Amino acid sequence: MNRDKPYLLSIIVVSSGARNKEIQDLKAQLKDQKIAIVLYDYNQNDIRKNGERLNEFLRKECLLANCVAITNVFPNPKTFDFKAILEKHFGQANQYICELSNEPWQSREEKRVWVSMRAYLWVELGGVCSILSHPNNVYADIIARARFREIPRLNFNINLDRKERVSALVDIRANLIVEDEKKLEDILPYQNYLKLKSPDFLVIGVQKSSSSSIISSLGLHPEIYTPMVKHEGIVSQEVHFFDSKRYAELGFKWYQSLFYHPVKRVSGEKTPEYISNFYAQRRIRKHLPNVKLILSLRNPVDRAWSAMQHIRRMNASWGLDAIKAGTSTQAFDLLTREYLDDFMITRGIYIDQIKHLFELFQKNQVKILVHESMHTHHAKVYRELFEFLGVDASFQTAPQHANRGSHEESRSRESLERLYEFYKPHNEKLFEFLGYEIPEWQLPK
Repeated sequence: MNRDKPYLLSIIVVSSGARNKEIQDLKAQLKDQKIAIVLYDYNQNDIRKNGERLNEFLRKECLLANCVAITNVFPNPKTFDFKAILEKHFGQANQYICELSNEPWQSREEKRVWVSMRAYLWVELGGVCSILSHPNNVYADIIARARFREIPRLNFNINLDRKERVSALVDIRANLIVEDEKKLEDILPYQNYLKLKSPDFLVIGVQKSSSSSIISSLGLHPEIYTPMVKHEGIVSQEVHFFDSKRYAELGFKWYQSLFYHPVKRVSGEKTPEYISNFYAQRRIRKHLPNVKLILSLRNPVDRAWSAMQHIRRMNASWGLDAIKAGTSTQAFDLLTREYLDDFMITRGIYIDQIKHLFELFQKNQVKILVHESMHTHHAKVYRELFEFLGVDASFQTAPQHANRGSHEESRSRESLERLYEFYKPHNEKLFEFLGYEIPEWQLPK
């Protein structure tokens, strides 16, 4: 039995309201057994922050104790067999104990619960989900993530249905319970809420300019970790944290829970809308001032065509209704004649987006790629990209053609000429700013 820590077991008791006298009594009774009792005061006024605060408690107790338990029961030393619990944990170290009472207590939805495991298993598991509000959902998520990591559950009866002293959580509002149930659908089991890590790099765009291929290729490198996220049941490589309501609703610590990997030392994500969203750029600067940024630029005429085709192919609820009817040739002709102020077109004005980016970040933090060159000089582009990220540049990856659409119809010469003429002054400013031209962006003869 490892005795290098002050306590063999630390019990975090989740409660609401002052229980100081009970805690002091328990501490006195359990001190000689090297068992610590810590009161976690569940904050009814700021429910969304409870997960983050509970993880702060967990981090601290994992440093102080060999085993850590979370419970909403005030354990009675006369009826709780702490010696048996410790023998189970130390005798079968890679397992955890989780018992939920069969029935809700005190006419509330919350059940009595005990979850305990060795400290290093808590770290491997990743603590508790920081965005869940209802305790039952927190415990359900712990079980799901333990199953994902193949951490076995010990068959051990804590006897929680006895009349122990229990916490006094008030009813959580029904709308928050509903929100929690929706969140459970989008929680991925590999997030680690104890080993928080900021991303080392972001692929910030441009949309429809190989960002999906870039992140897929980077994810093949043995030193690079690229997490997935889940939204409304759909798993995706696009995190959309800094440009969406996730920023306010989930918080930066939730974002940091995505990027820890026990082996791979460099991690990052891609959201191609970051470059065109100035709010997102400023948020990135606030939280990740030293992050490395990867930006792929594509001929804006081809990018606009691809974006339009994507909207048509997906039958998207967003985007111009006018371009969803007729043939692609007709839709593109209409787009280039009457809707030059639409986002499908304006996102191709790169100079304004890049100038704003360089007002916030140093040029050596940004790696600019050219979409057209990535297909003709794949090995060279990725060797330089790996060097930029500080990983083994000798690793070779085959081209990844992710999220590529099929565009069989052609564009009329008139629509091409209109759009090339529209982008010409913006591209000239971009080339001057970058210090080089991109010959592939010339109007085909």
